[in-house]
Amino acid sequence: MAVLRLFASARDAAGTGRDTFPGATVGEVLAAAQVRYGPNFAAVLERCQVWCNGDSTALDAAVSDDDEVAVLPPVSGGAGGSGGPRAPRRAPLAASAAGPPTAATARVRAPRAPAPPTAQVTIKGRTHEVSSLPARTTVLRRRYAVVYDIDGPRVRLGMAWFVAVVLGVAVGPALLTPLYAAAAGLAGLQTAAAWRVRGSGAHPGLAAGGGATLALAAAFGPGLLGLGLVVFAAVAVAVHAVLLPHRASLLEAAGSTVQSGVLAGLAAAGVVLTLRLDVGATIALVMLVAAYETGDYLVGSGASSSVEGPAAGVVAVAVTTFVIAALQIPPFGGTDAFVFGGLAALACPLGQLVGSAVLPAAGARAPALRRLDSLLVLAPVWAFVVGLYLQQLAR
Repeated sequence: MAVLRLFASARDAAGTGRDTFPGATVGEVLAAAQVRYGPNFAAVLERCQVWCNGDSTALDAAVSDDDEVAVLPPVSGGAGGSGGPRAPRRAPLAASAAGPPTAATARVRAPRAPAPPTAQVTIKGRTHEVSSLPARTTVLRRRYAVVYDIDGPRVRLGMAWFVAVVLGVAVGPALLTPLYAAAAGLAGLQTAAAWRVRGSGAHPGLAAGGGATLALAAAFGPGLLGLGLVVFAAVAVAVHAVLLPHRASLLEAAGSTVQSGVLAGLAAAGVVLTLRLDVGATIALVMLVAAYETGDYLVGSGASSSVEGPAAGVVAVAVTTFVIAALQIPPFGGTDAFVFGGLAALACPLGQLVGSAVLPAAGARAPALRRLDSLLVLAPVWAFVVGLYLQQLAR
């Protein structure tokens, strides 16, 4: 496999400075990188330039296992090259996860005029002056930043999901449980697959089954949910013990599988358990999460700061909390609605950070997990607190 080296903003978007990819051409290597690193990396790639073995290259240039492809900001020439500055090509790719990436998916734009150099990088023994190096983001931001997928009809898909959830609440557990079980299973599958392309031994099918099983078990109560957690972990260890002979690899792979499925499964289980406890509490949960996700996406997807989206989501939660209090949606009475609204305002953005943490990189593609990320912390805590609250009211 060819080696891909990433610099500056490309390195920040990918979360790594070096990786390996299959591909017969430069274009195929870059397309595979977009599939692995997600839309943030794809957007950064449009502003970068590409070298192969220290020289400017074309997308259809052949590569082998010994070749090194580099992605870096606009350059002003090569201190180690000959014949003066070369004219590198920028190579944004429209990679699709629906099929194998090819160089035919690439668009090549004309190079822009070089800016004054501010740093140097060395690729295959050749030193190049690099301009427009942005200030490096912190490791915390690169690893846990909220990533907004703006490709495709995301707003319409979000609305369709909201309608499906509302119908599920109206119909009851018979519809809501399989709906969230399917979402949790798909989230576990995509999360494990994202780890697998990074070399982990995570088992996507097992993670999917575990996530879906937890949601289904919650329909029968917290006791069966707890049993489902134990069984999921035990099955993961047993399956990986058969697949992997080495203990170190076994524990790592089993842990990665359980991690991929359990958080999404618990998020879905939290919603199902809440519906078992009280319909009104479930309606309030759905309203608050929908408000947060709407404000967060509409503002955050076009914002330059990583805090603008979550801040807008929190404001939307505050407004919705006033509505819940004004309508006196049972079981919340008086100021109790504001306590639960505050819980949602804290837990929704925290869940997004947990969603990034459970993935190998913040930009890794796992849309089903991102659909549930606002619930990763909130839903289990909400179900637990609502249970205590209802017990208190019953006294």
